Amino acid sequence: MKPKNVEIPSLYEEKQFKKMGVKINKVYFIGVLLLLLVVFRLINLAMWGVVTRLELANKPLDPQVKYTFHHLSSYAKAEAQARELSLKPGAPPVIVVSYFNFLHPAVFLVRNQAAFAAVNLGRVVIPLKAGSFTFKIHLSGAIEYQDEHSRGYFRTDQSLLLDLASKKDPAADKNISFIMEPRGKLKYLEIPYHIYFYLPLVVILIFFSVFSRAVLAAFFYYPGLFLLFDFKVLFLKMPFSWLMPALGIEAGSPGESLIAVGAVVLFTLIGFWGLLYWRKTQALFKERLVVLFFILLPVFLRF
Repeated sequence: MKPKNVEIPSLYEEKQFKKMGVKINKVYFIGVLLLLLVVFRLINLAMWGVVTRLELANKPLDPQVKYTFHHLSSYAKAEAQARELSLKPGAPPVIVVSYFNFLHPAVFLVRNQAAFAAVNLGRVVIPLKAGSFTFKIHLSGAIEYQDEHSRGYFRTDQSLLLDLASKKDPAADKNISFIMEPRGKLKYLEIPYHIYFYLPLVVILIFFSVFSRAVLAAFFYYPGLFLLFDFKVLFLKMPFSWLMPALGIEAGSPGESLIAVGAVVLFTLIGFWGLLYWRKTQALFKERLVVLFFILLPVFLRF
């Protein structure tokens, strides 16, 4: 008699194991991705807080304005210190307390006891009358201000996507005036723009040498910068300021926009080249993580 085929019992059912594995991997993947993006957002906030402080320390400031800088702090602590400093005997007419938190790279609390004062916030100089003022700088380039009578926003930076989305130009608010610092005079506040351009470029190329060509899809990071930031600054003035005189490109000329757009088109084509290898290489967990991290990173850097 022919023996019957006896199935050996298994400790798990293969289909259920595979489904469970995919589910666990997705949760783990999303968790790691969000954690990395949040960590880099906090690093970005701290970096802007530090360079703002360095920029102000590097500038000749009005002797009647006294600055006090903190790192990570809260509004209540800063307000209490501003009140305490302004009540001290021999206190200067203008007290400015600055700090950063998890939402803003810089918050300035100003107590002005003079009839008029010009307060430097790093990238902008704001003329102020007597009173108490709060200025919250956002990563998006907007500054939120508040005093005893009014509250509003004004923009200090350009962006294609934000300009299209905004129905009203915040700079048109008539409740406050401000003077933009020329970019040529800024020493520290341009450092983040160099980091935004060069550091991801180096990191993506390192991952490309370690993993497969599918990692090149991470170059879609640069079109994100193009839409959310001032593209002429990020793709020409900052990273290639040393090359502009050699090419004979003057500030404000049409050549600026053409070269910046050309750089973005090049990065976009490289990103599509990476997508061609995405299915062929059956991209691994780390490759997916790298690509999606860089695609989403501009949003976390800007907001």
